[in-house]
Amino acid sequence: PNDGTLSGGVLFPKKGPGWIRKKGPAYGTDETVRLLDWAFQEVKSMYPDTVPIVVGDISAQWGGRIKKHNSHQSGRDVDIGYFTADNSRLRGFKKLTAATMDAEKTWALIERFLVTGYVRFIFISYVLQEPLYEEALATGWGPEELERIFQYPRGHRTRKGIIRHAKGHQAHFHIRFKCPA
Repeated sequence: PNDGTLSGGVLFPKKGPGWIRKKGPAYGTDETVRLLDWAFQEVKSMYPDTVPIVVGDISAQWGGRIKKHNSHQSGRDVDIGYFTADNSRLRGFKKLTAATMDAEKTWALIERFLVTGYVRFIFISYVLQEPLYEEALATGWGPEELERIFQYPRGHRTRKGIIRHAKGHQAHFHIRFKCPA
């Protein structure tokens, strides 16, 4: 992810059912693009009246370094905004708090990604992990499963869990998919 290239990159569309994409590098592996499309459509079908989620940078057409990122070099890293509690339509990323993030819809989206088995990491500000953790518990995930998934409640310096703290991820989360075959 930090020293990669992208072969056969697929351009993620500017908009679709359940999402809009910010201007920026938007090429991903075929698997990444299909997973994004599927997950966004799933959440849109669960919450038909929700506003589209905002998608940010993925990768350059041939991979390699892009501005403002160390990773995003192999078409497997994607920046995705959070759903807001007031269902406001956003055109870009907005810094949220536990009170202003819609944990239910945001967890539904993250859960869609997790159940595929293709997620390596999700970087989320530690201050937003608690409401997502609580939502996961409320929707039937057990504490043992969540210990494997979340860094929370072990502290933001603990390097365990698929979902981990990373500075600068209170306005969006960063998902990294596993290498495709």
